[in-house]
Amino acid sequence: MGRIIGFVSGKGGVGKSCITAGIGKALANLNKSVCLVDFDFGLNNLDLMLGIETNVVYDLTDYFAGRSRLRQTLVPDNEFDGLYYLSTHKASSFDAIDKSLLKEVITKLGEVFEYVLIDCSAGMGQDFKFIIDCVNEIIIVSTPNICAIRDASKVASEVFKLKKQAGVIVNKLRGDLVLGGKSFDEKQIAKTLGLKLIGVMPEYEAISVYSSIKSVYNTSLEVKNAFIVLAKNILKNTSFCVDYTYKFKGVIGALRRKLKARA
Repeated sequence: MGRIIGFVSGKGGVGKSCITAGIGKALANLNKSVCLVDFDFGLNNLDLMLGIETNVVYDLTDYFAGRSRLRQTLVPDNEFDGLYYLSTHKASSFDAIDKSLLKEVITKLGEVFEYVLIDCSAGMGQDFKFIIDCVNEIIIVSTPNICAIRDASKVASEVFKLKKQAGVIVNKLRGDLVLGGKSFDEKQIAKTLGLKLIGVMPEYEAISVYSSIKSVYNTSLEVKNAFIVLAKNILKNTSFCVDYTYKFKGVIGALRRKLKARA
């Protein structure tokens, strides 16, 4: 049975879909078979993050209605042979989905793929406990923003109650703010949440600039390397972090911090 991992967050806008897509690509690049499932019903955009939105023909509702087989419903990635995507874009809400069939599909995917990554909706709505019940592991995505940390703490509390293995990925970390004492770092956030640190994704300008024209994984070599580190941490149960502060260390770094603060 493969590892079934749910990516969740307390607050919306923390980059959960971006993290899910990038790690999925990175795992496939490391020769793992991966299926990405979009559980953000009604507001799903994981296919855009993967750069395969024009490839989607069938979605989960077509499979449930008998219009496609599960193998037909899975959308192959353009870049990696072992990476597939299961769309739910025709489902208007979680209520519109047959829960027993949904759980059956997740189980089937876990029997076929080494990794099943589920991009969940933000918060703790009706789908939250269902997802927690279906997965082996939970990854909570947060940013250093105090509101995001508070909401992530609430999600973590619920995950603890349900006795699921969980960790945290800290997204959008800025080296200038951390070194300047204006932002929490990843260790402080993990300690506050009481979670194992899986890794970090620094704030890269390339993601915001180029993700609209290519997959988030390929926006820059720096971004790709950061996703590879996260994927390896998941594979090996480690917590290595890319150095997102190196540009802002020393005398020149201090000058860069001042210039960035003025921008």
